[in-house]
Amino acid sequence: FRFDLMGLYDVETMNLLRAELDKLPGGRDILMYGEPWQGGSSALHRYEANKNNLAMLNDRIGIFCDDTRDAIKGGCFNAREPGYVEGRPGSFWDIGGAVAAWCRSDKFPPHTPGQIVSYVSAHDNFTLWDKLLLVRYERPEFGAVDRAALSQNRLAAGIYLTCMGLPFWQAGEEFARTKKGQGNSYRSSPALNRLDWKRAEQFHGLVDYYRGLIGLRNAFPRLGAVDRASPNAIAFFDLEQPLVGWRLPALPGDGAWWGALCVYYNPTEQEQPIRLPDGRWKLLSDGTSSSLWRGDSRILSGEAVLAPVSATIFGLV
Repeated sequence: FRFDLMGLYDVETMNLLRAELDKLPGGRDILMYGEPWQGGSSALHRYEANKNNLAMLNDRIGIFCDDTRDAIKGGCFNAREPGYVEGRPGSFWDIGGAVAAWCRSDKFPPHTPGQIVSYVSAHDNFTLWDKLLLVRYERPEFGAVDRAALSQNRLAAGIYLTCMGLPFWQAGEEFARTKKGQGNSYRSSPALNRLDWKRAEQFHGLVDYYRGLIGLRNAFPRLGAVDRASPNAIAFFDLEQPLVGWRLPALPGDGAWWGALCVYYNPTEQEQPIRLPDGRWKLLSDGTSSSLWRGDSRILSGEAVLAPVSATIFGLV
């Protein structure tokens, strides 16, 4: 169940709905999440089911995390405001918060990672592709293939699909969906809002990138863990800003393909040297291919180089 403008409801009502769902056969497996805002004024003045009251909600009621969204791609109400993938200074701090599903943050700590929906685009506001082009260009060509925006798109996907919590993306984001720069298309024509399947062929490489990340995430179950201990198991590396890097060990017996993951984000337009933790690390995904983990890719120890504008993922073998 997905609730639009969940902040218009009160905490008691939402918790009651969760409890009633749980009574159904298989009810505890039903997802329940919503928008933790009101979209305007409300007669409610306390105990709204919003982000500020997340601690009062059942731990299996999730929220769309706009902090994650805005940290990665920039604010949704200002077309020109950059985020981490476009090089906004200082945004790497919030990327670290997003990786741990904000469970290690004092902003609005959730009960568990399962309460956080990590995303960068939904039906509202600019599509990810349009936002990237609007930040970069005064007069974007939304229909064209843009190499710089493609790299930023892959990096954005590489971040939120390696964050803890529940990943979500707008239909068509995987093939650079565009609404021609329209940020509020609910009154627009079907021609603007439709899925243009020709773009799935035009941007087939981006589709493959999403497919590879989904498979990689499934091969390392702890990224989707809902226990409170898992975010605390993430070890962040001391790297030169604005690089972000971290290590997460697998849970014993969870079927993970690798003993641990090392993940690095590089939003700069230069290659960046890094030093891997001790051990033998298989290159699983880089800024171009997210399916290296499926084959016999390189095994590295010691030094490695991050490609410009990329998410790079290693697995301990």
